[in-house]
Parts: sequence; C-alpha cells; structure tokens
Amino acid sequence: MKAQDLFSYYEIQGKDCLLTIEPRIQHCTRGRWYAKLFRTKDPWGTDTNSWPRYFFDLIVAKSECIKWMKANGVFVEGSRWEKKRHEI
Repeated sequence: MKAQDLFSYYEIQGKDCLLTIEPRIQHCTRGRWYAKLFRTKDPWGTDTNSWPRYFFDLIVAKSECIKWMKANGVFVEGSRWEKKRHEI
C-alpha cells in the first residue's frame, strides 16, 4: 500500500447510519482494513457492539458491510461506496 493511500477511505450512506472502511498499517495481524459504523438515530444501539470489524481483503469488506446493511434494514437502494480522502 502506498503512503498516500493511508489517507484514503471508503464510505457508504445507509438509513440512519454511515459505514466507512479505512486502511490499517501493514503490520496489523487482525486485518488490513477496518470497517466502522456510525449511527445517526440510535448511536448506542445493541448492534454497534461488534464494530469495528476487521478484514484482510477490501472487496470482501465492502461486500460483507453491504450484506450487514441489508440484513439490518439500513441499506438504501442505489447507494454505492465512495472513495474519500482525509483532509490534513
């Protein structure tokens, strides 16, 4: 992973939530990517206890997050992952 990629992340807007996937430093053994859930309606909901989630593969991370969104009724039809960049 290039150094400038450490400032990039992906986000997808859901119903009453936002999910992000960010890169982790290369020596982390839990995974190269981590997904975070931000709730806007119920920030202390019971489903937030298992977040963040760690993944080794970005494609798998995106797919699993969308599956979670659909299973929990927060997926917004037509929403897509967008690449963003942290501003320093």
